Amino acid sequence: MDYLEKEFEEALAGRDIWLKIKEKYGFTNGCGMVIFPSEDETLNRAAVELLPEYRKKVFLKKIIAVTDKAAVRGLLKQVTGQEIFCENLEQEALRLLLKYYRLVIPCAHISVVSTDEPYGEGNLLREEDVELEDFIMSAVYKVR
Repeated sequence: MDYLEKEFEEALAGRDIWLKIKEKYGFTNGCGMVIFPSEDETLNRAAVELLPEYRKKVFLKKIIAVTDKAAVRGLLKQVTGQEIFCENLEQEALRLLLKYYRLVIPCAHISVVSTDEPYGEGNLLREEDVELEDFIMSAVYKVR
């Protein structure tokens, strides 16, 4: 199997994961998904704290937060119950979901909390004098 075939098969597997999550939570146009692949605790904490504001600014009925990190699940307990739900995936399943996201953005309100995934926008934080909250709201949640 060549590289492109492997990438495509992995993206298809990611699509299956997306469809299962979509069905489980009754995902509609009024829903959003936030994927947390990063190990950066400071970034994750700030992104979780901003989830309720993000949900209100873009008028989402609910947000599905997807992670494979126990620490992020712990942080999400602070905001769950505000129409923010946590979906726990294995690391490999999260990787496949990101492969699908790189190929096709499956909904209007999907965000990836990372400086490296999916496209490596971390240079904004490292090379520019950008505050973490502004980075999250602008580059991750795309609402500023």
